[in-house]
Amino acid sequence: MLAANTPTDLASLAESSSAAAVSLYNYPGPPTRWVCYIFVVLFGVSSACHGIQTLRYRLWWLLPTVNLAAIAETLGWSMRLASTYDPTARMPFIIQTTVIVLAPTPYIAAIFIIFSRITERMGVQYTRLPPRWYSRIFLSCDIISLFIQGGGGGIASSAASGDHPDPSKSKLGGTIMLVGIIFQLISIIAFITLALEFYVRFFNDLPFRRAVAPVPIARGTHTSELRQHQPSDRAGTKRNWTWRLKALTAGMTLIMTCIFIRSVYRSIELQNGWDGPIARTQVLFNVLDGAMLVISLYMLNICHPGWLLFSEDTYNIDRGDAIALEDRHAPQSPSRTKLLHRP
Repeated sequence: MLAANTPTDLASLAESSSAAAVSLYNYPGPPTRWVCYIFVVLFGVSSACHGIQTLRYRLWWLLPTVNLAAIAETLGWSMRLASTYDPTARMPFIIQTTVIVLAPTPYIAAIFIIFSRITERMGVQYTRLPPRWYSRIFLSCDIISLFIQGGGGGIASSAASGDHPDPSKSKLGGTIMLVGIIFQLISIIAFITLALEFYVRFFNDLPFRRAVAPVPIARGTHTSELRQHQPSDRAGTKRNWTWRLKALTAGMTLIMTCIFIRSVYRSIELQNGWDGPIARTQVLFNVLDGAMLVISLYMLNICHPGWLLFSEDTYNIDRGDAIALEDRHAPQSPSRTKLLHRP
């Protein structure tokens, strides 16, 4: 005759069932609740600030890039927080798995765009590629990476969404996501290499081509207000290295460092699979994924291109530099003078 289950036995059974379910959905245990609360608040505040800054400076291309990434991170960590209350719930796990992996992709796209504008301001003669090609090439790579990772995330999610999760299908989805992340990492390395080359050539005055005058950029625009080819002038080029561009460059350096660390971590994590020791170590995920994105998003809040690159004050300062450089090299025609001094 079977003995009746005691309350202790029932509690033990419930705990083992919960642990099995958690293991099934790849959590090493319920995510730490207070950590999730911290990240939800941090990402939420940064997301709100980015939204305000986008409206303030009317840089609408930040909506599908930085703002989307910040909102996605907030959503992803909200789902991790929901999992702390019910670790066996499938939907929060599926959402957080896919969203947190994909969220940085549109954010990286914004960095490519910002750098192309920096090269226009500092001197296109020092860059290997025309500024627009940075956006075209690396944005294309970013979109390809997004589709690959999204496809892998969809497969992995569908594998966990049924009544009987399919481990082999989940592994396939993880492998596809890994391919997308590695492709993204390669494009980031190529971008960093070209960016470093640009700054080395700028500081050592090693132009690829004939010098171009400083390019004033009106707030919220993608195109130049003025393009003038003229002989090289190192003093004029150095004038472009303002404290605003120094601050923006420092911010971009920290941002790309954080994104690079996060991409390396994600590549190693997925290479070992969802059940690997790295994927199942929460502290690594919190520090090398969550914290890296928090730092990079807040750094862009501080070193925002709206006031460092596209604001009216920046435009007026650089326009004055362009006028001064014009005066030193050639007499102005009436039409040229009207263009440079327009209100």
